[in-house]
Order: sequence, then structure tokens, then C-alpha cells
Amino acid sequence: DTLLGTRSMDSEVALEVLSGIKIILPEKLLQIMATDFKSSTFDARPIPFLNDLNFYKKALSELFPNTEATRKAISDLNFGSLVLPKPHNDFTFFFGKTPLKWYPDYQSFLTTRLKLPLVSIGGESINSQVDGYLEFRMPTNEDDRLYVYLKSPSGLYYFFGYKQGVLSMVSNNTRFMDELLAMKESDLIVKMPDGETYEMQPVNPGTANAFVRRIQAANQN
Repeated sequence: DTLLGTRSMDSEVALEVLSGIKIILPEKLLQIMATDFKSSTFDARPIPFLNDLNFYKKALSELFPNTEATRKAISDLNFGSLVLPKPHNDFTFFFGKTPLKWYPDYQSFLTTRLKLPLVSIGGESINSQVDGYLEFRMPTNEDDRLYVYLKSPSGLYYFFGYKQGVLSMVSNNTRFMDELLAMKESDLIVKMPDGETYEMQPVNPGTANAFVRRIQAANQN
């Protein structure tokens, strides 16, 4: 948000960040995703935590409270693994060191590499590099949007797009989509504490494909 209204909004800015994303998602859908990624970790490259120990230790100590569980998680990085304490890791998706670049034409921060360091899904450790893209759209009119595209080593993808209180999603995982399409309307509409309505809805695969093409085109420029 510090870029809004500044000259930086019209120029390219590069960052490397840890990112934790929270979206409201039914537990059954989260579990289907987590099971898919966890069952195919042997086919994925692990996140190279040891290559960036100083970055991870500093970032994690700033992001999470200074508890015994957090200190243990940071200490265990020395063994090349990261298991975040569940009481603190309430993120739907948590990503390790991720390069982002500000694209003025898109008014967005976009990931610049195909591989994403996926640390966890719903608090469940994954710790694998997976195919995917992130977009954090932050236009000057405050119409913020979030897009997440992840593909597991099994070839199954999951797309989420959030804007103005609506979470759109689609996947080529038939279990995921069957569960989503079978849900009642009451399961897909949530009344938020501020009185606003949060709605989840399925979209067609073309929406995910269009997002991927847009990110790929941006990274080729």
C-alpha cells in the first residue's frame, strides 16, 4: 500500500517476500488440495531453505510471534525444513521467498518465475516448489484483487480469483469440482463481521487459462 499515490506506481519495482494468503475456503476443498500436493511431493523439488537461511530466519521472526514454537521452527531451518506452528500459521496458502515485480500497466505485483515455493496449504506442510502464479492487484481506485494459480506435480491445477467480496474458483481436479458444485448456497455465502457478504462461486476453466496467458505475456515483456 505504500506505493499507492507515489511515483513508484508508474515505475517497475522488484521485491522478494514471504507471502501468507488468507481466503475463506470450505475445509473439504482445502483438504482435497492439500492431499493432492502432499501425495505428489516426491515428484517435486524441495524448497532450498538452506540457500537463504538469513532471509528466512529474519522474515519469519518478524512475521510470527516470538514463541517457543516459532523459535523451534526457525531453528529447524538449519536442517533444511520448515514446519510452521499451526496456532500461528492460519494462512490458506503460505509461500516462501518469492520474487515479485510491479507492472504499471497491470497495476499489479506479479510473480516473475513459474515455480512457487509452496510452504503450506491450510497449515499442512508442503515445502515443495510447484508451478504457479500470483497476482496482487493494487490499482489507485482501491479495487484490490488477488489471483492464485497452483498446479500440483500430478498435473491438477487450482485457480482462485478474489475481487469485491467474490471468490471465483475452478480446477481440473474432478473431486474438487464435484465437492464445490454439490455445496449448498448457504455453504458458499458467508456473512462477514463488518456486515458485508463474502461469496464463493465456480467459474469455467477459460478464466484460469486467460489468467495464465496474461501473466506469461507480462513476464515476456
